[in-house]
Amino acid sequence: MSVQCIPLHIHDVLFQTFVESFDTPPEELVLDFDGTDDPAHGDQSGIFFNSYYDHYCFFPLYVFCGTQLLVAYLRPANSGDSNNAWAILSLLEKKLRTVWPDVRIIFRGDSAFCRHWMFNWCEKKGVDCITGMPQNSRLDKLAAHTIQKAEELYSETEEKQRLFSVFQCAAKTWKAEGRIIGKGRAFAQGKKYPLHHHNPARRLAAPL
Repeated sequence: MSVQCIPLHIHDVLFQTFVESFDTPPEELVLDFDGTDDPAHGDQSGIFFNSYYDHYCFFPLYVFCGTQLLVAYLRPANSGDSNNAWAILSLLEKKLRTVWPDVRIIFRGDSAFCRHWMFNWCEKKGVDCITGMPQNSRLDKLAAHTIQKAEELYSETEEKQRLFSVFQCAAKTWKAEGRIIGKGRAFAQGKKYPLHHHNPARRLAAPL
């Protein structure tokens, strides 16, 4: 059986196995969301040509906590990375807090999961989230000094550079209130892969 086609009742087994792997209640759980290709052949319903992977495939969504698989949800290849992510995160949050009411849950994904409705939901449910962010002019300006320094170091050493900077910013068009911490990672030649770390309101008083 392909892992991408795990039936619902098998997910219940995966969840129960995950819970039983802890001798004591965990303080924190990081849920990693990611989509990837599942190559397909023939005329199965839901397969499409994906130009990124350069073949016909499905595009399942996976959720891992550490090395343990919690979800493998089959999706058609024309799905976006964030499709179905909210519903799955909502279900996992309910199930995890039924077992461990006080556990801190962190939702983590790449920039494809940087969606305001996901942040709004996390805000309401007290779930922390860390996602990548698409490049934009505001982040370019905030990260400019770090990018320049990385380029200078690369010119001197001809070795790839990875520098980090921390800054605060706010998206005025988002309804959710909270503190946003941008962590800009600067690579040589001006490539940027910033992260968006959104702390729910319950943690606004925490020191940076």
